[in-house]
Amino acid sequence: MYKILIALALSTLLISCGTDTGNPGVVQSNDGFDQSGGLATHSTMVVTSVCKILVSCNAGLTKEICTVEVNAREDMVSTLGLSKEEFATLEEVKKAEMDKSLNTNQDKAKICLVDIQSLACVDEQVVNAFDLESDQPFSNVETIVPEICLKSYTL
Repeated sequence: MYKILIALALSTLLISCGTDTGNPGVVQSNDGFDQSGGLATHSTMVVTSVCKILVSCNAGLTKEICTVEVNAREDMVSTLGLSKEEFATLEEVKKAEMDKSLNTNQDKAKICLVDIQSLACVDEQVVNAFDLESDQPFSNVETIVPEICLKSYTL
């Protein structure tokens, strides 16, 4: 009896791994946060993860506004452990990732993203990251990015 159940479970699992259900190596989302046609660099995934939590915790904040504002933050480059002299913007980081001149430390990058994605609206980092009442509501957005993200890249 158990052999049949195990065989059934394994066959169901294997069938669900086909391309019709998505490629497990591709970042995909149904929530409007897809980047680069479902494929994303680590820097893009960090911004996406940060904005997902901020949008879910702040009524009136849109993913479009959040993405533009977080990408514009110069301090996000150093939050990822990179030099502002070498990479002035996250766009430069993304280009370097895409042309393979900047390599991601896969283990640290995964932990970085999981740590961001595990935050809740009541967490201090999230509360402090965005202030709608401020003249510069994103001025502390870097506080949402955990310290492990400093090691996201191999230098």
